[in-house]
Amino acid sequence: MDDQQIAAGIRAKDAEAFRELVERHGPGLYSFLVYRLGDRTEADDAYAEVMMKIWQNAERYQESGRLKAWLYTIAHRTALDRLRKKSDPALTEALEDRAISAEPGPEREAESRQVSQRFREALADLPEAQREVFLMREYSGLSFAEIAAALGCPLGTALARMRYAVLKLRKGLEEFHA
Repeated sequence: MDDQQIAAGIRAKDAEAFRELVERHGPGLYSFLVYRLGDRTEADDAYAEVMMKIWQNAERYQESGRLKAWLYTIAHRTALDRLRKKSDPALTEALEDRAISAEPGPEREAESRQVSQRFREALADLPEAQREVFLMREYSGLSFAEIAAALGCPLGTALARMRYAVLKLRKGLEEFHA
């Protein structure tokens, strides 16, 4: 079943099509929410909310668009709504620890923690628009066209935001590249 068949199926409230959608796109949506919200429990709740919105609003999907972009638009807006409702600024900036695969050992583990911490800090320091594009590209695997559609901005804007995000992240991690 391709994405257009899945979309037609969920518009018709076909449970099998919805199962296929969850199987195909669910892991990427969940990963995006974990990185965006920085908390697995919050991401679990957001994921359930996103899936419910997809099911309930399937008739709003326009066949001329890409299903993946529509799904990530819903996930993006749901995450933003949840972040706005939270008064804890640490939650809005937090990202889940990203382990760097390496041989275990105290020195390597300490270095890995330092790099992960510095990466989280550098990512949190990015302007919201740049951070959003970076997360959608790197953790969700969306194309720049899909990101632009999901965020409602021109393609060139999405590309520029990514470029500036990468430059700022590199600068923030320079001490580990020396």
